[in-house]
Amino acid sequence: MNQNHNKVIFIFLYFYIFYISIYIYIYRMSNVAIGGGLLLLLGIIIAVIVLKPWDEGTVPEVDASENDNIVSCSTFDGCPDGMEIIPDANGESESECCQEENDNIVSCSTFDGCPDNMEIIPDANGESESECCQKKTCESNSVQCKTTACSSPEGCWDLLPDVRGDSEEECCVKALCSDDICGHGFNLKDGALSGRSNSDCCEQKPLCASDFVCPGDHSRKAGSPRGDSEDECCIMKKCVDNGWDGTRCESEGKAVGDPNERGNTADICCVTRSCHDNGYGPGSTICPDGMAGVDDSSIIGENDEDCCIAGKCDDNAWDAAKCSLMSSLSKPHPKINEPRGDSVDECCQEKLCSDYYFDGDLCPDREGGPSDVSPWTGNDAVCFTVDNQFPGQEEVVVTERKLKTNCAYTESTSGPTKLVSGAVQIPGSGASPATQKSTCCIPKTCGELNSADVPIVCPALKKFVPEQTVDTAISTSSLVDQCCTASMCPDDYKSDQDCETALGELGEFYELNNGVDGWAELESSPQSCCKLKKCSDVFSDARCEADNSERPKYNPISADEEIIVDSGTLAATDGYLGVEGANCCTAEKCNETEFSCPEDMVLKEDQPAEEANPTNCCEYKLCSDPSIGWTDEKCRSKDFTRASVRGKLKTNGRVDGPGQGPTAEVTNTNYKGDTNCCEKDPSSYARMCVGNDWHSGQVVSKSVGASIHKHQGVALSVTNGLPSECKRLCDADSSCTTFISTSGNGVTSMGTEANPKCELYRRIGDEVEVPNIIAGEHMHKKIRVQYVKEGNFPLGHRYSGGTGDVEDLAAGLGDLGIYAPLAARSTNEERENATRIANRDANDAVKGRDIFVAGIDNEFCPFDHLKLYGNHAHANGNLHGTWHPSGTSSQGIPDNHKIGGAGGGCDRGFVKNILDDCYRNQHCGSEWIEQAGTANHERAITYDDPATSKIDEVKFGPLLEPTNRRHCSKGEYGSTQKAWSGNPRHMPLGGAYVTPTRKIKGDKVQYGVVNDKHTWGGDGGYRSWDGLLLPGDTHLPD
Repeated sequence: MNQNHNKVIFIFLYFYIFYISIYIYIYRMSNVAIGGGLLLLLGIIIAVIVLKPWDEGTVPEVDASENDNIVSCSTFDGCPDGMEIIPDANGESESECCQEENDNIVSCSTFDGCPDNMEIIPDANGESESECCQKKTCESNSVQCKTTACSSPEGCWDLLPDVRGDSEEECCVKALCSDDICGHGFNLKDGALSGRSNSDCCEQKPLCASDFVCPGDHSRKAGSPRGDSEDECCIMKKCVDNGWDGTRCESEGKAVGDPNERGNTADICCVTRSCHDNGYGPGSTICPDGMAGVDDSSIIGENDEDCCIAGKCDDNAWDAAKCSLMSSLSKPHPKINEPRGDSVDECCQEKLCSDYYFDGDLCPDREGGPSDVSPWTGNDAVCFTVDNQFPGQEEVVVTERKLKTNCAYTESTSGPTKLVSGAVQIPGSGASPATQKSTCCIPKTCGELNSADVPIVCPALKKFVPEQTVDTAISTSSLVDQCCTASMCPDDYKSDQDCETALGELGEFYELNNGVDGWAELESSPQSCCKLKKCSDVFSDARCEADNSERPKYNPISADEEIIVDSGTLAATDGYLGVEGANCCTAEKCNETEFSCPEDMVLKEDQPAEEANPTNCCEYKLCSDPSIGWTDEKCRSKDFTRASVRGKLKTNGRVDGPGQGPTAEVTNTNYKGDTNCCEKDPSSYARMCVGNDWHSGQVVSKSVGASIHKHQGVALSVTNGLPSECKRLCDADSSCTTFISTSGNGVTSMGTEANPKCELYRRIGDEVEVPNIIAGEHMHKKIRVQYVKEGNFPLGHRYSGGTGDVEDLAAGLGDLGIYAPLAARSTNEERENATRIANRDANDAVKGRDIFVAGIDNEFCPFDHLKLYGNHAHANGNLHGTWHPSGTSSQGIPDNHKIGGAGGGCDRGFVKNILDDCYRNQHCGSEWIEQAGTANHERAITYDDPATSKIDEVKFGPLLEPTNRRHCSKGEYGSTQKAWSGNPRHMPLGGAYVTPTRKIKGDKVQYGVVNDKHTWGGDGGYRSWDGLLLPGDTHLPD
């Protein structure tokens, strides 16, 4: 609308001006006509300006109602998915208010379709060549411009810098001549169009004409100037040649300037006069009283205000007399250093230290002159000099004159002092005497007190500090303490060579640490003053190869690392224990070389691309490796394993260090071979309480072992079968932990050796006191063999064989002997020793090998007592009884070792007391305890509690036990008993032969192990029981 309106106005004005022109022509340009026409024209123009609508380039005054109709896009909610509101936009439609979301914008950085002559536009968005690609620079596209000579018709061409393109048209420009190329004295050649240098484009200007006329204050330039202008041919004359002398400058109110300056004006040839030029120099008298001319000759000025300063106090006659008079003696001394001024405050000062104090080393015990002796005689005469007297005493009688205070006089608690140097004022009258003295008498330095007669000698690692002041009383030690201080790094370490010398063999790896903040204040030591060099400072391929055969290459990655000189640190960081600087070198990779592993290691199956060393390339050998030597048999043997891991070979177990193969010689607690290679075998079975059987002086058999079937509770099952079948049945029942095979010597209900009776039992309860069980050995006529797993016993009772002190056996006997009532006996702690000591030592690398394990070792015997030989049951059932060793009472305990009762080795007592006393007495090897009665030969004895402690099959309660029983104590086993040739005696009326399960070895006792015993010789009633053993088990001796 505005544009159409403007066209109408333009057409109107065009015809209007045409009309006016005709009007003026018709009326012959009459002044009236012209004035009327112009006035009319002016009115029309004003009307057009007022009525013309505003165009786009103006800012019209908008009616408030129009703003009310503008709608912000922030209220628009119609943008489709993938688009968002345009910030600060106005409108009511998608086209006005919406733009693509940033999430949908694809950056050109991912576009890979630019041609070879193009590259990605930085920070651009798009998915096409036109959006994302721009031409590379001409240099990158290797554009070649024409190589024609500048003098050729085509001229020479240059490549445009920083221009993008891939053609001559885009990238090349003709090198054009210009005035800027021409040097001094040269101008453009006629017709020179193309070129790059002065020689291409320019020629020398002609010499200045010989008749060229220079202005009057100029002269012709020397030499052969070229050109045709004043600047090229002429030079300004010097000021002096242009008549600027002193007179002419004076007329300008100035002084003559540098005569060699070139110019022809006062500003150039003259200079402003200084105060000195105007008579205001030092010593002048034109300044007011008390003032003087300035000293500086460069100061410009011509009056008092510019050129006068305060006069010196000396020049104004401020001497000591005037200061004393004018200050009423409060400031009697002229100030030093030639101050300026003309008043007391400017020119005078208070008392000086040197007027009232002196250095008197020759009389240090005097502060003042004596009043009762002549000061001019004797030793005092050296102090009473004119210089040492108070000021102003010239008229005082000599004998009454007083000394200045002697700075050399020192109280016992302060250090030696001296008079302060220079004109130092004494503090005012308000200051204390001590303050005044400390101002004037200052501490001496260590350098002043050090002398050839009494030198101050600093100890090692200390340095002498001559400037140090001494603040406490003098003694040799205090001077050393005050004058000697720890030397700092700069004192002892001035170059890298000092570090090398201090650190000896490792010195080449160290340098000064002087780049660290505060280095100069560090106490001197190699550790503080030096630092390790970096790998790049010392190492190279050649150095690595020379120093370290395992790491022969320099490792550039370590260039900025400090050289490691501590082999222990190397081991901690990468498992490599080597020479200094091994961290700076590297080895070939495992997969690049055939690495040689240590004896106890083998190459990993998959060699990694890591530095070749044992840690990366090798792994420890399997325990089963023949070179290591572990097997199931050795893991089961107490010759090679401790009790805590005895059982079987670990699956895929590996050693983790050298010397971990099976060995019988272990003397340290760090041995780990068995723990790495062996483990418990919960499925293993073994007999219990197996010992050696002797006959005629030699071991002829292993004993059958103990059976505790009556203590195992009710049998899980009873059947018949060989031991291997019985084991299979037990393994198949998760509740079964032990089985018993029995042969009854013809009594079919008890089984036969060819088809034994098989009984399965569950584990013993945790509440059972296992040591109190009296186990039975059944090995004659009726033979019973019990096999147990480790899990058959509570955790605390799965080991035996531990060792204690013999003296512990006798604990708790008291004074009442074997006839004491049961309640009077103390707690039998030794009853628990077999378990407690064995558990404690089960994991000891040395002691653990002497410990027996349930289910593994046949010698395992956790019971305190074992009934030997067993019951006799004849095939026809008519002959009954028990067995005991043959011999007489003379083989009992000697009288001097008997516990109590009558002689002859036999006594009477309660069963519990009998067994306890024998267990404690190291000379008691066994007890024969007679039967309880004659009614039943198979009845046996009990140990205290019938529910937990039994001998043989029959339970007997306290009511059925006599008050006491006859028993015969047998001595400890020795060579005599082992040499017996007879057979054990049969006792048809029963009874029990019981032995404690502990062996005496000097001053040590081994708990939970069966003593040797005498057995049958030949076949005298003894018969084989190998048929009751599991395969691999045997009765034969070791």
